[in-house]
Amino acid sequence: MGGKSHADDNAEISGRFGLEGLGDLVRAIVAYSLRKAIAPIRISLSMYLSPAFSRRLSDPVSRSIIRLFTRK
Repeated sequence: MGGKSHADDNAEISGRFGLEGLGDLVRAIVAYSLRKAIAPIRISLSMYLSPAFSRRLSDPVSRSIIRLFTRK
């Protein structure tokens, strides 16, 4: 279609970050390392937000389901 190919985009991005000579394995290792480095932030944020999530979503849904199956 006249546009840049996926390989051209990858080469441009790799050059931008200084990864032009590195293989897919090194990119995977870098991505995995970044994911693991961010894990404490993700876990603490999940723990902080879980009570609010439960109050706003889980509790109303469970109450509605219980209401369906209880006699009045």
